[in-house]
Amino acid sequence: MRIQGIALNGSPLAWSTVMKSMKYAVIMMLLPLMCACLCACGGDRQTDRSENVSGTLQMGCFYEEDMIVLSAPERFLYSGWEGGGFQSVCTDPTCNHLSDSCSARTFHKADRVNWCNLGLVYLDRLIILHSYVEHVDHRSQSADGAGNYDYSEVWHTDIYEADLDGRNRKYRSSFDGGIGSVNLNDSAVMEDGVLYFGGPVEARSTMEYDDGGTLLYHELIYSDAFYGVNLEDYSVRRFAENKEKDGMSYSYYVSIYDGYVYAAASECYLECGNWYRIDPGTGECEEIMRFDSDVPLFFGAVGDQVYYRRNNDLTLYTMDVKAKEERAVFKLEKELAFLEAAVFDDRIWVLTDYCMEAGSYMTEYTVLNAEGEVVDSCHFDEYILFYGLVGDRLIYSSVFPEEKMGWVDLSDVRNLIGRGILIGYADGRHNDPLLFRAN
Repeated sequence: MRIQGIALNGSPLAWSTVMKSMKYAVIMMLLPLMCACLCACGGDRQTDRSENVSGTLQMGCFYEEDMIVLSAPERFLYSGWEGGGFQSVCTDPTCNHLSDSCSARTFHKADRVNWCNLGLVYLDRLIILHSYVEHVDHRSQSADGAGNYDYSEVWHTDIYEADLDGRNRKYRSSFDGGIGSVNLNDSAVMEDGVLYFGGPVEARSTMEYDDGGTLLYHELIYSDAFYGVNLEDYSVRRFAENKEKDGMSYSYYVSIYDGYVYAAASECYLECGNWYRIDPGTGECEEIMRFDSDVPLFFGAVGDQVYYRRNNDLTLYTMDVKAKEERAVFKLEKELAFLEAAVFDDRIWVLTDYCMEAGSYMTEYTVLNAEGEVVDSCHFDEYILFYGLVGDRLIYSSVFPEEKMGWVDLSDVRNLIGRGILIGYADGRHNDPLLFRAN
């Protein structure tokens, strides 16, 4: 990508893309969050999603079958599904959890740009992935003049395992590439002992100035991939590797439907992206769709049908990933600001009405079958958005009185208001009681 006349440092998100990334408009008005998903392959197998999905990363919290692991900026914390707050993984009663000696502390390299830490529990071990950025200067390898620059930011990830209390940390493996983010919804997913996520590999930047110091051009070449980390032996498989892409700020999302891993990468400035579907059994990966602009919002899949909406469009579309045939299956009758939907157990829950005025929060969902036929409806006296499934637990967010994340048994979703269990703030970082406190 060539940018005339100005060098861009860093990668702030465009507002339109932030809204698409974070359950967009409403959540973004309420949460100051930072910064999409699909590999495709053939096969007619149908796997019960609830039997296989054993973990999903939603806005800093990794929801697993037995517990929830929070990767806060400075430390790792645990919570049970019964709620009651997050506690540091460190169990030392004399520790204030603020010093670098605390066993809950995240990794930080003094000589690198620290990108993010992701913690999860597998087979009674705390697994930690630490992504960081190395600066590589290429000027010595080129004939560029003194007024030109040629350098790369290269991502690496180290993998460690530790006791559940964070002690006895052991380095296990490394790979080239990084985690895209731990603060987005659907940032990573675990199935059958493999952790899937997407992220950058390298961003190479070349800049040329004239004798007066004016930037003549800035060219940025970006490389990324999706990864499958085997948590048994820490081997890593790469999917959908892309080199020399345009763009500078990508977001990555992964989810699982009917036994397939769906993965998407979306660039915020050019609004381009790719959708893929991965077969975990064979390792095959196929690109479903490529977008040069206006990447749709992916909602989920039933069999070979994926469901999504386009920008500024209140129509729900579906496409057969094999036949590549698209059709509209549902259109909102009311002129709402956006269309939101989620797919659970071969049903598509479409948000068809809502109110966010103080004292009048409510949401109404229309439930469709895979063909787009209305089969049910549901009303909540709160503003409710749905996220992922772990087993039969449906993760959701509730706005009033604060933006919180909770769960309810999928079979009891109609009684969510009365029987849902709140876990904590939707922005996972705010569940750390020591956030922003120094030693």
